Amino acid sequence: VRVNYCYTKFESSRCLAPKPLNTTKGDCCCSAMPGQGWGDPCEICPGKNEDTNECDLGNPCGNGTCTNVIGAFECACDEGFEPGPMMSCEDVNECSQNPLLCAFRCVNVIGSYECKCPTGYVLREDKRMCKDQNECEDGLDDCESRGMRCKNLIGTYMCICNPGYTRAPNGESCIDLNECSAKPGICENGRCENTVGSYRCRCDQGFSANPTQTECIDNRQGLCFTEVLTTLCQMQSSSRNSVTKSECCCDGGRGWGSNCELCPLPGTTHYKKMCPLGPGYTTDGKDIDECRVMGNLCVNGQCVNSLGSYSCVCKTGYTTDITGTLCVDMDECVQAPKPCNFICKNTEGSYLCSCPRGYILQEDGKSCRGETHRHTQQHT
Repeated sequence: VRVNYCYTKFESSRCLAPKPLNTTKGDCCCSAMPGQGWGDPCEICPGKNEDTNECDLGNPCGNGTCTNVIGAFECACDEGFEPGPMMSCEDVNECSQNPLLCAFRCVNVIGSYECKCPTGYVLREDKRMCKDQNECEDGLDDCESRGMRCKNLIGTYMCICNPGYTRAPNGESCIDLNECSAKPGICENGRCENTVGSYRCRCDQGFSANPTQTECIDNRQGLCFTEVLTTLCQMQSSSRNSVTKSECCCDGGRGWGSNCELCPLPGTTHYKKMCPLGPGYTTDGKDIDECRVMGNLCVNGQCVNSLGSYSCVCKTGYTTDITGTLCVDMDECVQAPKPCNFICKNTEGSYLCSCPRGYILQEDGKSCRGETHRHTQQHT
């Protein structure tokens, strides 16, 4: 708001006789005893019948744009403001007008509003809804200084101990966890030794530690059996090849070894521990040679080992089933072209051609010629 001299006379293009007190241009020109000029340089006050440009008398709109009209003025308020009782633009309280602007809490500010979230949450990209704040990623936790690691939770976080450690009695730090005492039997087929942050297994004879030394792998050799009757392994079901227990049990075996140790049933916890990668792999993740472990595979064909499985290459007269792991008889008589000119009879691994009454089979074993008796020939 500009304040300057108010002059009572205007002569020869000059403002003369200033009033004793400085005033605004509006007070000077529009009072009961108006002046004739105001300010330095002098601005002439309008006459009684002349329109006053209120927009030049300061900023009557405040937070808006003033437009002069005859005898008055109009305000175009900025966003977040609206005309008040005195025509000037006043702040709009958006939070009061629309309680649903923010998901949690709305705070009015001059010309706008802000949405606030509770502790543990931050605003989404739309600046209205709240989402969980990941204190661990944002570095707002103190876990590392306490020898712990941060785990984010909905609306908060918690400090947890690394594997091999447990909370100290005061709950503010971590101490070594004695796995040997906390988890009896953790080293099956061996002896457990505690170490700082972990443990290691000292394995019994016939067993060896895995790469992390936290488990004993059974390396004992024995026969594998696919048939077990009343806890007795049937010798005729064995390939007679010495294999490890996991090679046997993770490849469909039912019993193993001289004492006929039963294999765990697929799907059980014991089976998943012995065969962590599923059928076709040993406990330590090696591929099982099914052709060596199981001696009765691919009857009427040759067994070919593959990673995690096997396939069959069948003899002439046989073909693989849909799984590729079994050789079944091929019905040559339904093949195209047909192998016989007249009558074809399928046999195991082959077929027979024969002729109708009055014909005899020729030397090619397929065609017939006229004769008084019937003849058949086996194909190999």
